[in-house]
Amino acid sequence: MTTLSPTGGARRRGGLLPFALVAVVALAVGLTAGWWFSGGPGGDTAQPTTTPTVSCPPSGVTPAPLPAPKAITVNVYNATDRAGLARTTATDLAKRGFRVGRVANDPKDAAVAVSAEVRHGPKGAAQAKVVAAQVRGATLVADTRADATVDLALGAAFVGLATPAEAAAALAPTPVPSGC
Repeated sequence: MTTLSPTGGARRRGGLLPFALVAVVALAVGLTAGWWFSGGPGGDTAQPTTTPTVSCPPSGVTPAPLPAPKAITVNVYNATDRAGLARTTATDLAKRGFRVGRVANDPKDAAVAVSAEVRHGPKGAAQAKVVAAQVRGATLVADTRADATVDLALGAAFVGLATPAEAAAALAPTPVPSGC
């Protein structure tokens, strides 16, 4: 139906409405098609085809061998309220070949919540790694001591030494990844 406008010309009713409806429908169809061709419901399930990055050790560099227990002096400290814990643990470490230094309550009087803190200076980093392998969940703590001694501060979560097999497995060298 056509009506006359005040200026005398003809005017159509709803001239913009059909155009707007066509634009909305076209947009909806375009978005649906894009969603469908990009993977549809469940998305793109294809795995990426990138090759994982392999971290290779520097060529020609072999890690320094770890010291044997007989070459390590370890001070054993009790940071709990369990009487005799440091003494029995020191005895067990001596049976494994470690040289035991001081055995006492923790001189730092620290609250050690983990199984143990293995405290060491720069010269005792390798020794500390060997001692830490003896206790499941031990934490390495670097300090400024000048020698290679290691302190083993037994904490609240300490339940005993790892088995010799567990300690050996913790110290086993990491295999070189294929592709190196």
